[in-house]
Amino acid sequence: MRQRIVLFLVAGLIAGCPGRGMDDSGDVAADAVADAARDGSTDVGMDTRADTVIAPDVQPDQTVGPDVITPEDVQPDAPPVEDVQSDSGSSDVPIVTDVPVVTDVPIVTDVPGTTCGNATREGAEVCDGTDVGTATCVTRGFRAGTLRCAASCLAFDETGCTNVVVNEVHSTPAPDTIEFFNTGTTPADISGYTVTDSDPTHIYTFPAGTIIPAMGYRQLVETTDLTFGLGQPDEVNFYEPGGTRIDHVAWTTHAVNALARCPNGSGPLVVVATTTYGASNMPACPVCGNATREGTEVCDGADLAAATCVTRGFLAGTLRCNASCMAFDESGCTNVVVNEVHSSPAPDTIEFFNTGTTPADISGYTVTDSDPTHIYTFPAGTIIPAMGYRQLVETTDLTFGLGQPDEVNFYEPGGTRIDHVAWTTHAVNALARCPNGSGPLVVVATTTYGATNMPACPP
Repeated sequence: MRQRIVLFLVAGLIAGCPGRGMDDSGDVAADAVADAARDGSTDVGMDTRADTVIAPDVQPDQTVGPDVITPEDVQPDAPPVEDVQSDSGSSDVPIVTDVPVVTDVPIVTDVPGTTCGNATREGAEVCDGTDVGTATCVTRGFRAGTLRCAASCLAFDETGCTNVVVNEVHSTPAPDTIEFFNTGTTPADISGYTVTDSDPTHIYTFPAGTIIPAMGYRQLVETTDLTFGLGQPDEVNFYEPGGTRIDHVAWTTHAVNALARCPNGSGPLVVVATTTYGASNMPACPVCGNATREGTEVCDGADLAAATCVTRGFLAGTLRCNASCMAFDESGCTNVVVNEVHSSPAPDTIEFFNTGTTPADISGYTVTDSDPTHIYTFPAGTIIPAMGYRQLVETTDLTFGLGQPDEVNFYEPGGTRIDHVAWTTHAVNALARCPNGSGPLVVVATTTYGATNMPACPP
């Protein structure tokens, strides 16, 4: 059957292609069909017209030939076809090898199931509207700002992110100055960013093309740049173009010289002795550890600015400065007192009372009698609850007893004595503070361990 169809096609090709080794009469086509008929290919018929061949699968009123294969389909310079053996052993069956390549296939860009602009990330979308996943300016490598989604939903819009901070502020004497510092390693475009003071109508907008180099500075100076000055109390607000505030500095009174970030670009704004416009603040930053309070240091070494444990709300103890110079070390302060002492008969007992409203950690505190070699040290984790009691009992806790005359000394871990009780003769029953926890130690008729002394106190 394949041979008959091919013969049919060849006949039609030859019939429709004059000038290719035959005349216009179509005799070659007729001979080809006749040969096929002699071979038994009776399925192929021929119309009385030599140039029209009727195929068995074609409707009687449908013709093939020049209408199916035209001269344009057979190029004069087309490469020769290869002869291959047919099923019957014939080698005259042509196979077309020059197949045109289709190059105009459209590319589909509208991925089904995703809609950019519906505020929900779908498919390969990086973000969509306000849905930016867990990404922020900080996770994208910036210091602050507002991360948004690009209109394509395939990238983030980082124009609201920045590494620029308010680094230094000088509010008196004039001219007032605000300095900005780019903490990043690439230039920062702050075009359209705005600055205000406490009055929102006082606005400065950075013009287009305002670029701060990497690790660079930019100052805004009163009258030169700013149409407003800085007062007291006052503040500086720094906004990205979308209106989100990305940095803020406030003060109640004018700083002597300036407020500057210490360390430069990253620390809090503290009072410095001199301005450092266009350069690092570090030379002007306070030096913690020189025993002199500078800038906003709370304390420095022994310089506590007249603060004590008592002024800090404790009953007694030794106040120190924290290593950062930005806070007090109150570990040597306490609200615990020696509240009751029983020296005879055995077992001798010393009671402590936490007069405070919070638990007191007395780990490392020590107790002695008149002999400094008689020492008891409270172990780690010794906590007396607020308004709570703790007893030390001879033989159970103490390796020494109390005699006459004798005394009890209570020391904080640094060695400073914070409470002291002394007597010349044994008290009948006990010595106890009256009122409980705050009064002097007086002789009472009965002990009241673990409870207030008031029932035993003299009228």
